[in-house]
Amino acid sequence: MAIRFLNTSGDDDLVTFVSRFGLPQKLLTPHQLSVASLYALKEDLEDILALGAFPNSIEKAQHANGVLKFVSLAPSFEHAGSQSKLVMRPTNLADFMIMEAVFAYEVGATLARCFHCSKAYLTGPLTGRRSHSVYCSDRCRVAAMRARNAAKGAD
Repeated sequence: MAIRFLNTSGDDDLVTFVSRFGLPQKLLTPHQLSVASLYALKEDLEDILALGAFPNSIEKAQHANGVLKFVSLAPSFEHAGSQSKLVMRPTNLADFMIMEAVFAYEVGATLARCFHCSKAYLTGPLTGRRSHSVYCSDRCRVAAMRARNAAKGAD
């Protein structure tokens, strides 16, 4: 969800995201949420996903803990057959995306941008992508290769 939000480029994409998934934050007043606040949330998510830039794990943990202080969770029971368990759920979409970004950091994933289309994607452990990947998909890798070959043919 956080990556989808980061890949919105422009107001129209933000409107599409909000119409599909809802508002990222609980509104206290009808005019509290603005496009500027959505862009600020995007910057916060990118900062969290860029935690790999910190030189040591103590600084990473301090930064992650600083971000998590503002995430609100609501306890609820989840029933599965005869079993019940207590779960903690984020209270809004913004908190969910922040938790998602912190979990990505926790497993060692890092944010990368595709060399061809500039979309954000995660690389590293548990992502299914090598940490040194440069394309978000095979489609972009092949399109970049075709563009390079076309440029060589034009020379």
